[in-house]
Amino acid sequence: MRSRLAVPLVGKLAAVCALFIPLAFAEAQESSPSASAQDAYERTVVSAIEQNWTPPAGMDGKSCQVRIEQSFAGDVLSISFRECASMSLFESLRQAIMSASPLPLPADATLFQGTFRAKFIVPTRE
Repeated sequence: MRSRLAVPLVGKLAAVCALFIPLAFAEAQESSPSASAQDAYERTVVSAIEQNWTPPAGMDGKSCQVRIEQSFAGDVLSISFRECASMSLFESLRQAIMSASPLPLPADATLFQGTFRAKFIVPTRE
């Protein structure tokens, strides 16, 4: 046997959800930066590091993953490495990151990342 209250409650719940779900979705879209703007900011930081990087000889195609902690001013606070091919590659990247400090800041403050991760691959020299 069906309750008489079930239909009105379901209808009211649907009406409330119809009001709040679009609002929550709109707020989430406003607060999260666009992926292309975020990608552009990350490329700017990586480019600043690569401009200061002189990879060691004989490391073509080798890679190193880095994690950089930075202040709100872009000053590098700490660097940690994962899966780095060699100590010489590690040291060359550490020097490049420190030389690039302070790292570039995004035009839109919501894009700022206190912790930045990137993978650097030594280009193949011909």
